[in-house]
Amino acid sequence: MTKEQYFIEKNNQLRRQLTPENEKYYSDLLLYIRLNSFIQDQEAIESRLLEILQDIIDAQTDYIPAKQYFGKNPKKIADDLLNQFPKSLSKFFKGLSFVFIIYLFFFSLPSMTSPNSTFDLGTFVLVGLYVVFVIFLSFKYLGTTIYKINSQNDSKLRKSITAFLIGIVFIAPIFLILLLINTPFQITITNGLGIGIILFWLAVGIVLFSKQDDKKIWLPLAFFYLVLSILGIAMRLPGNIGFFLSNTRTGQTIILIILLVAFVVFSIINFFVVRKD
Repeated sequence: MTKEQYFIEKNNQLRRQLTPENEKYYSDLLLYIRLNSFIQDQEAIESRLLEILQDIIDAQTDYIPAKQYFGKNPKKIADDLLNQFPKSLSKFFKGLSFVFIIYLFFFSLPSMTSPNSTFDLGTFVLVGLYVVFVIFLSFKYLGTTIYKINSQNDSKLRKSITAFLIGIVFIAPIFLILLLINTPFQITITNGLGIGIILFWLAVGIVLFSKQDDKKIWLPLAFFYLVLSILGIAMRLPGNIGFFLSNTRTGQTIILIILLVAFVVFSIINFFVVRKD
């Protein structure tokens, strides 16, 4: 466990001691700082957030609320804290690369069960750049509006509808790009190449999963990804098995049933993991 992970875990534990009023005050402060510090030293940021939390808990034991201890303008406190840590281009590009790798990892899932498919590299890059842009834009928007949003008296229903509509506006261009844009940079993924790609990403997934301290959070996704990997390899195998699964109605029905069962199991595991947390 890294120091940053330790600080986050300690933070999650100590926050349970806060009163509802102090928890609301601190959670807004924490979210604002995290959303606005993704290109800064995260270890130092998390360390400072933990110090602030401990100060609030100490004041709470003396019956002093956080709003009285730190003041009624937590945004100024957060901005002053953020100004203490310089922005780093290396952190920015590291974050950019991480987001793109995650995008590459998850958007390769559907192609696993499509033997001899054509991969449009140009479209894939366009969607990837758009996804990265939207994620960073979302961070920036949420980071600058969290206190404005919380100060408004909108109902939960109105906020949910607004978030849903914003989500549609951001997601719609992805489907438009995939449906309407074809580039000349297309690669035919043969069965052999497809198996190699699946094994590569499977190895990456195993390494990433093994490095997680809290594996149960990733267990549902790991299970579903493993099922897709096995199906993708089986459908690309030379001989009767691959032909049966890929080119016969019975084989395709079996694949569909396996995917449905895997999705149900994924949902059940995910439900119990979230419920336990």
